[in-house]
Amino acid sequence: MIKAFPLYTSNSGCDYHRVRLPFMYPPDSWDHSAYNDFDIERLLEYIEASEVVVWNRFCPIDINHIERIRKKTGLKVVIDLDDWVELPWQHPQYKFYKEKGAQLILEGLKFADAVTVTTSRLASKVKPYNANVHVIPNALPFGEGQFVPVSDQRPDYFNLIYTGQSSHLEDVSMLINPLKRIRTIPDIGMTLAGWSGGPISQKMEAIFKTIPNYTRVTLRPLDQYMGVYNQAHCSIVPLVENSFNAHKSNLKLLEAAAKKLPVIVSKVPPYSDDQDAPVLWVENQSDWYRHANYLARNRQAAFDLGEHLHEWAVRKYNLKDWNEVRFEVYKNLINK
Repeated sequence: MIKAFPLYTSNSGCDYHRVRLPFMYPPDSWDHSAYNDFDIERLLEYIEASEVVVWNRFCPIDINHIERIRKKTGLKVVIDLDDWVELPWQHPQYKFYKEKGAQLILEGLKFADAVTVTTSRLASKVKPYNANVHVIPNALPFGEGQFVPVSDQRPDYFNLIYTGQSSHLEDVSMLINPLKRIRTIPDIGMTLAGWSGGPISQKMEAIFKTIPNYTRVTLRPLDQYMGVYNQAHCSIVPLVENSFNAHKSNLKLLEAAAKKLPVIVSKVPPYSDDQDAPVLWVENQSDWYRHANYLARNRQAAFDLGEHLHEWAVRKYNLKDWNEVRFEVYKNLINK
């Protein structure tokens, strides 16, 4: 068996989806014992006993340890990347990436033996730094763990949900005017999930709290975060069209699909790359109200759309299917 070892931090959503979660569902032909027996004090010993090490964006430990082990054992290095390094100035991490973060990631791409990314658009950005790049989209283990549909926690009113942290204030601001009409829909509600209590969270809440039956859900641990969708009937996904957002992934569609929720989403990349997705596309500001009003007044249509989205996502973005591709990349790298 080939031994692959994941390096991740426990509080990073990117690490969770791109490294931690995939290694929880590896193909049967892979030696997974080091991960299951993880002990931080023996971390370097585990890495030295492995044939390939994988991390997302930034190496969680001093990369000189990895270089030493690579020279000693021939260890292969795979770096995963789920968005590009050029952040818009409004992003909370803009200053860090401008001063240091972007350069660290780009140096890592050159250091790696292979790179995995979420989209072909992102792959084109990576290729000048590392030609050995592979597209492995975000995917979920539908029907397992926290990724199962739950309907008995939903309120009687039709509850919309927005899930996003402070980096999405600009996206949420797109809804200021549409929400003035949405709040007039009978029996409507709104949940803001991922609230942290900081200044930006408060600004986001101010946008949503004008909706009747407003609730907020504080930031949850990563292994429990999908529970926020259990009280919703529909997910709304506003996204500003710009280069940074275009290099992100369609994860919000997959999360809603796991819970069999319909989605109202901005028709911009990366979401518009999935032209066949059974979602309600927003091309004009008036579409937010039009779609929300339709679903709130037609509960069966909302239910059916959620079912169709679930079937679509299971067919195209099942984690176990994409893990066959992911671990084949590791195998081929080791056997070169």
